[in-house]
Amino acid sequence: MDSIQWFGAGFGIVGAYLVASSHSRVRAWGFTGFLISNFCWIAWGMNSDAFALVVMQLAFCLTSGRGLLVSRRLALAAGRA
Repeated sequence: MDSIQWFGAGFGIVGAYLVASSHSRVRAWGFTGFLISNFCWIAWGMNSDAFALVVMQLAFCLTSGRGLLVSRRLALAAGRA
């Protein structure tokens, strides 16, 4: 279960890099990376009884999901989806 921390950290780092892109399609992939990271941290937190971390990651899922939807909408409007 400890390796899931590294997957969560890795996807979070890659997501942060991609979210900084000026292209909405690339940003959408960044938010996807954040969501994968969130799910990894939720799984780890549940296994480790770190419930405050789980609550925080659930909130981050909402913000990442919103970011993904907005980025996809902008990419579609720009004709790059």
